[in-house]
Amino acid sequence: MIISETEFEQTALEIAKLKKCETKSCLGRQITQAKKDLRRLGINTPSMTIGDTIKFLEIYNKWRRGDDNYEQPNPTKLGIAIEHAIYYLNKVV
Repeated sequence: MIISETEFEQTALEIAKLKKCETKSCLGRQITQAKKDLRRLGINTPSMTIGDTIKFLEIYNKWRRGDDNYEQPNPTKLGIAIEHAIYYLNKVV
């Protein structure tokens, strides 16, 4: 699942605040850990631009339709591109 950088930061901060830290350094460590935990759960910020996402999906579709000029795309990267496409579409709907 892809969420905006702002949502990601706010979520990490809220998780970190649950740890009841008394110092800034403790809170900083908890925020870092919360970000790792969010990523481990599959919650990420956009790592592909909308242009990169469109280009990747266009190439994938050409390959899927039998265009011999393209090799089979990496399935993991395809999943990431689909997640990004959903994220960007949700922003305009």
